[in-house]
Amino acid sequence: MSVVPFETRLRVLCPPDKRSYRIDTVRSAFPDLSHDAFDNALIALAGEHKIELLGGDPRECNPADLIKDGGITYVNFQWV
Repeated sequence: MSVVPFETRLRVLCPPDKRSYRIDTVRSAFPDLSHDAFDNALIALAGEHKIELLGGDPRECNPADLIKDGGITYVNFQWV
């Protein structure tokens, strides 16, 4: 059984079409990944300049399902 890489799964679920995606909604589509593994994978893609982590209005989100990095809470992401 082959494992589909995180980036490939993310591109299928969230096509790179210049729109932003809510992190908490996307996280729920990856039940096989731990909270930290999902965060680390998104942060790694941002570090490779494949996605951009974006702020937003976290009031409609569960704060525990968002990414906090460097004192910033990220609510959304989009493909670069």
